[in-house]
Amino acid sequence: MRLSGSEGPINALAFAPDAKYIASGGLRREKLRVWDISRKQVHQVIGDDLERWGQITCILWLAGFSDHGDALCFGTGRGLVLIYQKTKDGDHFKELSSTGVAPFNEPVEAMDFDKKKNRLALSSHAGKIKVFHVEKNGTLIALWTKSWNDIQEARGVIPRSVQFTDKGENIVSFGLESGVMLSKVAATGVDNWSKVLKSSIGNVCFSADRKWLLVDNLAKGFDLYNYPHTSPTDSFQVSRTKAFVQQGVFLEDETSVACGSDHGDIHIFSRGTSTCLQKLRHGSSKTMVQIIDACSTSNEHFIASGTDETKPVIHIWAKKVIEINSALAADAVL
Repeated sequence: MRLSGSEGPINALAFAPDAKYIASGGLRREKLRVWDISRKQVHQVIGDDLERWGQITCILWLAGFSDHGDALCFGTGRGLVLIYQKTKDGDHFKELSSTGVAPFNEPVEAMDFDKKKNRLALSSHAGKIKVFHVEKNGTLIALWTKSWNDIQEARGVIPRSVQFTDKGENIVSFGLESGVMLSKVAATGVDNWSKVLKSSIGNVCFSADRKWLLVDNLAKGFDLYNYPHTSPTDSFQVSRTKAFVQQGVFLEDETSVACGSDHGDIHIFSRGTSTCLQKLRHGSSKTMVQIIDACSTSNEHFIASGTDETKPVIHIWAKKVIEINSALAADAVL
């Protein structure tokens, strides 16, 4: 499947938990698009006519947020977090809240949601880690704020990723390029520990069970870590010509991983053997495949990818769950 109509490079992609929709946001036009996957078309375009948002920097679905279903949460380049929810009798998403969580023009870098306690964790470009309680009306109640500059080895580092761990008891954040990994108590923000990975950090992806880390090492591909250890257990080689941040994700119950590249391909590796199982072609040899997301339902596994092109096309690949030994379709069609 190919989804056309985005304006400018894709910054973020996120499948809805049931894979009915995928949301995308980018560098230009301050708009978020919600795509209907079965219909292969835009379901809704969400934007700000007054152009106060800036770019869409990160997207997160709040699974089971209310009786109306999953809510859509996204951060912007001007320090805003917005939450949209479907109306009771409608099929479109309506704004619940818009909250300034960082100073104007300070981007929201990353977010994660603790469904059990309705808490939102986020990081900002200037090095802040913040946790909020999310009310059912979308209001964000600040619980605590900490600065990476309080940690000697993390001063001046951008917290590129933030994740709840240990069933919501702790929060771990990861520093761009530095390799720094910082764990805090989710309830209070008190430090647990700080460690430094062997890899540089571009992007970080946790497995669903929070046992594995897939790290873009900004050099030769991606490294696999058994969290919270600091030495990789395996590596997946993806050649690159420039040290741009690229995304990797876990697939199919963490049995494999998908990694972006700067030459138009998505590389799929076996997690157990590090063998390259398949390459999915997204663009030309100069196309930066920088954004990837994955989702599984009871019937299908999905991979989506976005690029840095000025007129990008989102590609979605699907694989039937029953086709255990088959590869993903080489052409991006459903």
